[in-house]
Amino acid sequence: MPAPVSGCTIAIVRPLPIAIPLVALMLASCSQPKLRVSSDSDLPSERALAAARAHDEDANVSDRTLVRLLDSSDPAVRLLAIRALEERTGETLGFHYADPPEVRAPAVEAWAVRVRSMDSDAPAG
Repeated sequence: MPAPVSGCTIAIVRPLPIAIPLVALMLASCSQPKLRVSSDSDLPSERALAAARAHDEDANVSDRTLVRLLDSSDPAVRLLAIRALEERTGETLGFHYADPPEVRAPAVEAWAVRVRSMDSDAPAG
C-alpha cells in the first residue's frame, strides 16, 4: 500500500538492502528549496516574501523597492507591495493590484514620482 511521505507517494514492495538509501534519496528530492527574501528574484514567492517583510518594523525594504514590486507579474506580490506602501503612507494613489498592466501603469508612475520627490526632500546625512 502506498504511503504518503512529504508530498510524495512511495510504494515499498519488499525490503531490500538498497531500499533504505533509495527511500532517503526520494525523500530528499521531495523537499522544498529554501526561499530567499529577495525583491530581485525570478521567483514570485521570493519577491512576495520581500514585500511581506516590508511590514516588519526592522525590515530594511525601501519604498523604491516596493514601487518596483508594484510592476510584478504576480498579483500576490503587487498586493503585498501596495499594502506595505499604504501602511507606510496611508495612500494607494489609485493603485489596484488586480487591474491589468495598462490600467496600473499610471498609478505605478505616480508612486515612482512620489518616491523620487520623497528622496529629494530627505535631509542629506
